[in-house]
Amino acid sequence: MSIENKFKGVIVPAVTPLNSIFAIDEPAVERIFNNFYAHQASPFILGTTGEAPSLSLQQKKDYVLAAAKYKKQVPFSMQEFLPI
Repeated sequence: MSIENKFKGVIVPAVTPLNSIFAIDEPAVERIFNNFYAHQASPFILGTTGEAPSLSLQQKKDYVLAAAKYKKQVPFSMQEFLPI
């Protein structure tokens, strides 16, 4: 039986970048992700830095959509997870 690893490499917790009106700062998401990729790391969002419980549902949705936009490969449709 073959076991395929779903994850590999370095996965780094990513902060949730907000702008001055507390909306997701999409240009910052792009910069953060590009920095991770430049160092052969992958971002892990909304799970390990502790701010997720203090974010609104809309902020979380916006972050997931921005993360999907700047992710190197998205093997699934975000619509499967976010009923927008």
